[in-house]
Amino acid sequence: MLRLPHLALVVRKEALFRLEKSASELATILTFDAPYAQSDTILVYGPYFDFESLDEVCRRLTQMGLEYWDDFIDLKDDIPDWLALGVTAVSDSTSSS
Repeated sequence: MLRLPHLALVVRKEALFRLEKSASELATILTFDAPYAQSDTILVYGPYFDFESLDEVCRRLTQMGLEYWDDFIDLKDDIPDWLALGVTAVSDSTSSS
């Protein structure tokens, strides 16, 4: 499980592959050198956002061809310092949606 920073962006690597985009192209759009964390299936970016810049990044990802919710999600909830949230991807065969 990958630990999430405050104001995080989570992107499915499969979506980048589908659009023939690389993680480095995504980093250019996000103006980051590297993700905060990553696994075989997802990239996590943050905590370098404020609310407005996170909205702008989401707009850029949509313009790039990624679909909000299916390909990426932003996590804007403020959480207390004593709590850590994590994320992991599930395969389509185990998804309940």
